[in-house]
Amino acid sequence: MVGYPRRHGRCGAEGVRRLRESFDRLKGEWSFLQNTWKNTRQYWHDSVAERFEQKFWSQWEREVPQTLARMQELDEVLRQIKAETSD
Repeated sequence: MVGYPRRHGRCGAEGVRRLRESFDRLKGEWSFLQNTWKNTRQYWHDSVAERFEQKFWSQWEREVPQTLARMQELDEVLRQIKAETSD
């Protein structure tokens, strides 16, 4: 690539590792947030809670799992590329 020096595979391995770390962190934080929201929702029953759930939570429930799935797919592709191009 123009403008990017070749780093002899180190950059790719580092990228795969960072992607996995980011995936693990997002998955853990999402699980924590889901449990927290579930517990909060048991006590929070007003219109503000409803608006929050409709405006934010419902979107996150769709997007975060999709993001995690795409991250896993990308991780698999990067691992395949690394395996195919390893010396």
